[in-house]
Formats: sequence, C-alpha cells, structure tokens
Amino acid sequence: MRFKSIFVGVLALIFMSMVPGRGHLKFDESFRDLGSIKQGGIETFSFTYTNTGDKKVRISSVTALSSSVKIVPIKDSIIDVNADGEIKIEFDTNKHAKGDFAFGVTVNSNADNKEVKLKLFGVLE
Repeated sequence: MRFKSIFVGVLALIFMSMVPGRGHLKFDESFRDLGSIKQGGIETFSFTYTNTGDKKVRISSVTALSSSVKIVPIKDSIIDVNADGEIKIEFDTNKHAKGDFAFGVTVNSNADNKEVKLKLFGVLE
C-alpha cells in the first residue's frame, strides 16, 4: 500500500514537470465604477496588469463593442514575466446618450486566462 502511494506521488511529480508554464495577466481591477461624468469631451481611463506567470504573454487583441469607446494601441504586445502594462481606454462622451452607461472591453492573449473581460460603468450627465 505504501509503495502505491510513493509510486503515485512520483508519477505526479513527473507529470507536473512535463506541463509547460504559461503566462498569466493579473489585472489590478476588472471593473470600475466611474461615477458621474459630464458629457462634452473625451475621458481616458486605464486598467493596469502584471504578467504573474512564468512565460511571456502576447496580447493579440483588445476590443470594445461600443462606438463611443476607443482602445489606445498598446506600445508592446509582448509582456515579459513580472512586467507591468496598461490598457488605455478613451470614452467619447459626445457619442453617448446621457444617463446610465456600461461597456465592456475584452483582452485576448495567449495567457492561461486567454480572454479577460473588463467593465466600466457610471452615469453620463
């Protein structure tokens, strides 16, 4: 019985050593309440992240479905291990009706969390 336990433990260690590492994008926050914003300009916000994995991460795309939101191009889409970065978002308040708003941004990469959804919401006055 003891031999089986040791054998299973050794097999588990061998298997774990064969699994390749991956990057992981850890965002400081995944949603943000912007509160009240006055209509009439462009507001800029950012979401910061760190690659907490053990391999580099490549961000393949950052998209938003709202026409009032523009994603600022990322300076470097390859994120080293333990490196920080940010997703900058421009919200054109002139293109959105007054009242409650909410929109999402999707970050796609080769990290173990391949698709991360970020959310912004608030009230446009």
